[in-house]
Amino acid sequence: MELAFRNIVRYVDLVTVIPVSDDIFDAIEKVALEDPKNGPKGCLAVCELSFKNNALAAKEIYCSVASRHPGICCGIIAQSTGGLDPINFITATPGINISQKTDGTGQNWRGPEEAMADGTDILIVGRGITMGPEDSWEPRAKMYKEMAFEAYIKQVTRES
Repeated sequence: MELAFRNIVRYVDLVTVIPVSDDIFDAIEKVALEDPKNGPKGCLAVCELSFKNNALAAKEIYCSVASRHPGICCGIIAQSTGGLDPINFITATPGINISQKTDGTGQNWRGPEEAMADGTDILIVGRGITMGPEDSWEPRAKMYKEMAFEAYIKQVTRES
């Protein structure tokens, strides 16, 4: 992990990691601190996917490992916050799609409002944008952006 991160550190600000060991975070932190001119660096821990019966079913364990490394891990990729402090950890949620709930092969999708209600900060949209012809991707991306902002406003209005 250390070698892989060392090869890309000057090109990226964040990497995703599957938090199976504290050693992963230690390696990334070591490389990130070696050369301050590279600027702040960090990682997002992949703790939960949007697939039915995904292999990352140990969400609580992965979130626990990630939470022990707040100096380098700035958040998680998951369907909800996983009990992590939402002030100190970003939650990015994959599997956002407004036109379908499943693809019939185990992929499960949710809408922006549902994900925001579960505490997400960032919505990850894939096929919701790219499932149509390429010339529709930009307008679809803008639509998702607007829907995400509306869902965010509804959520913070409810919380206040």
